[in-house]
Amino acid sequence: MQNLPSNKAAETALLAAVVLDCRRMDTVAAAGITPDHFAEGPFAALYDGLLRMFDSGRRFSIIEAWQLIEKERINLSEEELHKICDGYISRDLDDTIAILDDNKLRRDLIEQARRVVAEVPHCNDAEEYRQQLEEVVGGYGGTGREPDIAEVMAAINADMQAGLDGKSSGTIGLTTGFHSLDSIFDGGLRSGGVYYVAGEKGAGKTTLACNIVDRLLLRSVPVGGLTLEMGIRQFMEKMLGIRMGSNVTKIITGRQSPRANVIDSAVKELSGKLLHIASGVSDTAGLRAWARRAVGKHGVRLLFVDYVQRLKPAGMKSLEQYDRITAASEALTDLALELEVPILCVSALSREGRLRGSGQLDYDAYGTLILTKDHEMPAAPPDYIADVDCFIDKNRFGPCDITLPFRMHGATGRYEERDRYESTSD
Repeated sequence: MQNLPSNKAAETALLAAVVLDCRRMDTVAAAGITPDHFAEGPFAALYDGLLRMFDSGRRFSIIEAWQLIEKERINLSEEELHKICDGYISRDLDDTIAILDDNKLRRDLIEQARRVVAEVPHCNDAEEYRQQLEEVVGGYGGTGREPDIAEVMAAINADMQAGLDGKSSGTIGLTTGFHSLDSIFDGGLRSGGVYYVAGEKGAGKTTLACNIVDRLLLRSVPVGGLTLEMGIRQFMEKMLGIRMGSNVTKIITGRQSPRANVIDSAVKELSGKLLHIASGVSDTAGLRAWARRAVGKHGVRLLFVDYVQRLKPAGMKSLEQYDRITAASEALTDLALELEVPILCVSALSREGRLRGSGQLDYDAYGTLILTKDHEMPAAPPDYIADVDCFIDKNRFGPCDITLPFRMHGATGRYEERDRYESTSD
């Protein structure tokens, strides 16, 4: 078969059809189509990878196909990538069939591609697929869109005029919900920046990040999250405890009985369409694909990652922690700049008191918060109240080397600001 003439259109159509719906692979594989049928080397490599996933029982979609291309470094041009993903799957499927019929070569592949592509639904699945394509690969090699400087200047001017007219919101970025943090960061979390909440084990870093997320949700700001440290249920129990001001574990075990309307209200609010959690994502390629969709489709204005040391760089073969975390940091920075949203990341702390793993984290950060909990407070009971010092280690838009005092309620996970000279030990 290697000596047969190439038919790039048919090969592209076949790949597009199985990426659109992996169940089509049943038909394709049953017909005996193998990677050797493909004259295009990169196409053969992509088909081989998809076939391996299918044979192992894994369902795949455009996102997994994209990750496969990056991970195995399949050498596709931007035009080829768009054609495979857009796949000649037009609103009028007769166009697709016509393209295949015009090519009389490689009849075995043509007929198979024609049969598979012809089964593609005319609207719903194909239209959703096109939207995914735009979100996932629209930025392949960069968006290619030149920013409208006049539009940017008009927005800056409008904000300045609002300030002069006394109509300013008081923040430039996205509010954290904590006045002291917004003031230090000179207006909240800036778009295009990555902010790290770090601390030693048990310092409450994930809890503070969740409090910021909760306060944004209360303001009807859509938030997207990736939780690599805990399962979705554990994460939502934490969010629910913060929202209710009650200990979810105690309620479940019958040791606490808040008013039913409090529970119903909190469950309803957190079940709405403002909080979006990534599922099945563990590397930077998957995060980028999911984040593009979350921002584009759901209007997400903050991305939350817990935590950065567990985020795997796509295609990274090195097992060295420094290389992995450096690549993850760079990927997060690029993503924040591309989507023009802030990213709030939880980070572990090294023994030296720095963000663990790579100095690139410190270098790329717009802001770094390092938490220290008062260890004299009882750690065992869940009802403890602890003083937490939040040290501003880096701040690209304001002062740093400043400590902000907070209080954390261990039972509920709620954070609150406290006076600089106030202490629970008084």
